Amino acid sequence: MFYLGAALHLIQDVTIPQHVNIRLLDDHRQFETFVKRSYQNVKAFQAYHGAYVLRTLENYMKFNARTALKIYKKYRSIKNDESRYYHITKCTLPLAERTTAGAMILFYNHVIKKEK
Repeated sequence: MFYLGAALHLIQDVTIPQHVNIRLLDDHRQFETFVKRSYQNVKAFQAYHGAYVLRTLENYMKFNARTALKIYKKYRSIKNDESRYYHITKCTLPLAERTTAGAMILFYNHVIKKEK
């Protein structure tokens, strides 16, 4: 379970643009503070259905990293920090939730189901 948790954490981390654009300190703390402060209050930040079930953990890492970079490039020109963070979070947080759910399904299908 420890390794599953670590894998899920990595899958989630690569949805954060600052983790994948090789500019780690590019408003990283401010962005994560914004997410923590606003997550519960913004429905658009939450995924309620639609798990992304991919074939491997490597596929999740690549998919999330590529998507995070595209999202960052799309919204990086927004000058207002709060507005930029909002648009990025609206895309990346549901992505993190859906790919985490998919990875949990992958785990179930490959580990738990095979044990039964």
